[in-house]
Amino acid sequence: MQRYESSDKYLSQSVQNASPARLRLMLIDRGLQLAQSLASIAHPVADEASYRNQSLRLRDILGELLSGVTATESEVAKQVSDLYVFLLQHLTQAETEASPDNWNDIAHVLEVEQGTWQEVCAQAMQGTPGFPAQTVFPSSAPPSSPSTASAPSPHLRDQTQRPTLNFEA
Repeated sequence: MQRYESSDKYLSQSVQNASPARLRLMLIDRGLQLAQSLASIAHPVADEASYRNQSLRLRDILGELLSGVTATESEVAKQVSDLYVFLLQHLTQAETEASPDNWNDIAHVLEVEQGTWQEVCAQAMQGTPGFPAQTVFPSSAPPSSPSTASAPSPHLRDQTQRPTLNFEA
């Protein structure tokens, strides 16, 4: 029991101290883990409740990633939004067909996103010239975490603290 409490404290502190870009990467990392886990589950599913729970958690993460994109007319913002809408539609198909290939497709796209956001975080940390971190991530202050949740969940925090992406710069 002590081990889980320490893990929860570490996760809570990691979320509280993370930049908006790092929070987005954490969501992508967890989404990738879930997609890979769902792809590895043999069918028919032995534990249907666990399978559905993982799928719902992945849907929540993809929805949170989609909602973090600023609604603008910029082409990049539109493409990013379209990507997450596609992933959500593909997730529905994966749930219906229960094919590991569908889950692997989602995992592959999230791996590409993961690499992109790892690079964004690395450049932001280095203060790379020409990379206006404040333009992409308007708030550098860490978001507040919910006081009622035992494990912090970025999609449950105060909506006014939600990091958004501004692709118009």
